[in-house]
Amino acid sequence: MLSAIAFATLTACGVPNANENSSSEVAIRRETPRQAAKPNEPYALQLAASPVGADKVEFNITTNAPLPVEVMADVTLAGLRDDETWIGAQERITLSQPTTVFVLDATQNGKMLPAGNYLAEVSYHKRWGADKNPAAREVPDLNANQVIKLGGSGETASHARNTAALQRWVMGEMDYGRRWSDGDLRAKLGNFERYESPNAVNSVIYYFPDADLSLFVDPRRGKVFTFKLGRVS
Repeated sequence: MLSAIAFATLTACGVPNANENSSSEVAIRRETPRQAAKPNEPYALQLAASPVGADKVEFNITTNAPLPVEVMADVTLAGLRDDETWIGAQERITLSQPTTVFVLDATQNGKMLPAGNYLAEVSYHKRWGADKNPAAREVPDLNANQVIKLGGSGETASHARNTAALQRWVMGEMDYGRRWSDGDLRAKLGNFERYESPNAVNSVIYYFPDADLSLFVDPRRGKVFTFKLGRVS
């Protein structure tokens, strides 16, 4: 993501958003009457973003591009490395007026985002943003961003990043073919709660609070069948 600035005016860019297919609910939308760009005036985006409570962000987006166009609006936890799991929320929306104000639901997978600094960003990518308006195909890729602070769920950003890293290991690197002892699992994922459940056929459940996920384990062979995010009842 681009580096943080207090108020962002459009800059031309050529890198598409890797998360452009995700979505969250748009709660409020207000628009002002349309106005055309002045001759020879560079196309521009402007963004003013501010938190609304602990789990919503208001986006105020202004543009002089030919309308309508589609843009991606998102918030991303500040400081994430490229190899970390993305933590944030986003929505692909249509701008039909020069100024649009809407509220983004700052949740991910049904949960509030952790507390911390976030990069609020709005991006236009001509590859798909001009699909509804051929006149906008001359507009270059555009981007504007601003740093905001979210109260979120109260969970710290560092804890959320660690949880995401553990989940990523289970989903992408865990060897399901080997025998796992309780000590092996504890060393990788932290302390656990072991219990039986009618939802676990021929297996017991190991819930790991640090990773916030449950493993279904064959108690006789020590083999992990599968996993599920959260605590299985």
